[in-house]
Amino acid sequence: MSAIGILLLHAKTADTVAPARVQRVGGLSAADFPGHEYGGAIQDVAIAPDGRALAVKFAAGEGRDKAGLFLGLWSLPESKLLLKIRLAASHGITNPVRTMHTLEFSPDGTAIVVAEGSSIYILDAATLKLLHSIGLPTNAQISKYPPFVRTFSVSRNSTTLAILSGDGPYAPGVDLVRVFRLKTGDETAHWNPAEKLKSISISNSGELLLAGTWDPKQPEDVLLMEALTGKTLRRFRSGFAYGQGYSNLSTAVFLEDHKFLAVPDHFVDSTGKYADHIKLVDSSTGVTLEDLSYDRFGPTGVLAISGDEKIIIALNYPQKRAKGAQLLFYRSARKTPFCVLDPIPVRESDGKNTANISFSLDPTLFAIFTPQNLGVYKVSNCNFSPEESLNSD
Repeated sequence: MSAIGILLLHAKTADTVAPARVQRVGGLSAADFPGHEYGGAIQDVAIAPDGRALAVKFAAGEGRDKAGLFLGLWSLPESKLLLKIRLAASHGITNPVRTMHTLEFSPDGTAIVVAEGSSIYILDAATLKLLHSIGLPTNAQISKYPPFVRTFSVSRNSTTLAILSGDGPYAPGVDLVRVFRLKTGDETAHWNPAEKLKSISISNSGELLLAGTWDPKQPEDVLLMEALTGKTLRRFRSGFAYGQGYSNLSTAVFLEDHKFLAVPDHFVDSTGKYADHIKLVDSSTGVTLEDLSYDRFGPTGVLAISGDEKIIIALNYPQKRAKGAQLLFYRSARKTPFCVLDPIPVRESDGKNTANISFSLDPTLFAIFTPQNLGVYKVSNCNFSPEESLNSD
């Protein structure tokens, strides 16, 4: 067990920022997986909302020249394997490049959603029993190229699942958005957006869909849409430039049904500058309510929101500093973080693979993993109680 953290001072506001500390409360390595003697690789990780379990999607050998893709459920903090199921065959075991999240607990903790290829699996979180399997409809208007699930979004009330499928962002085919009832697997809508979409976020009510677009020529790169029809209700401009164009937007995500966060990606504009803030926007008016920033803010496009929607967590790579990445903890009404973890742990990094991070709805828990190692960490020394925001001024 170890704790790290430092005291930081924001240069613009001179507000004292609490130094977060962290302890490693659980962990795994590829050697802990059944079938590891034939090789193995961690592909994605999700922490249960109550912090008592860890779901891991991994590839592992089933014999010589045979490999499978599995989902395992481990207890926390004991890191004891509780259940394991086989999801699919794996075409060789490699160190995967993680380009999207493919694994997520429903906010109520009753279901696990897994994306693999062009399919979505909905599993019972307690038993890993398959509840529903969602493939591409046979009459889907898509590309001639093999499509895949690019991303999905589960509503905060755990009733609605939205799925974005398609091939590459600049391929000639069209995207497909589908909306399902999470508990029954029944489809309630499907439609083809007029533009290529980068990200989707379903509202708490399941009635609205927020989407980010790819088109670098379109300055209005955030769409507010009806989830059931795909009708565009409003367009917003993130203002995040990418080279000579627009759409340096990583994702747009609902904070509440009437607010959203526009999160910049890690590219630079025509002057070589990175975006220096995250935007909190009123979706009914388009007014920017707050710019969330920090000293030497370096965008990564990685962001999480706590289960009660009171805490926003951003992964930050400070510009012109080689110390490593930070976690910035914000309250939704404040422009500067109230707590900073600096730097994040690097124990899992093996020097060969980029470490990935996965957050829990509990803002005190997160996981860092590479294909071979996984660590679960608990944050302390941050006052996460809502009362802090009332007394901080």
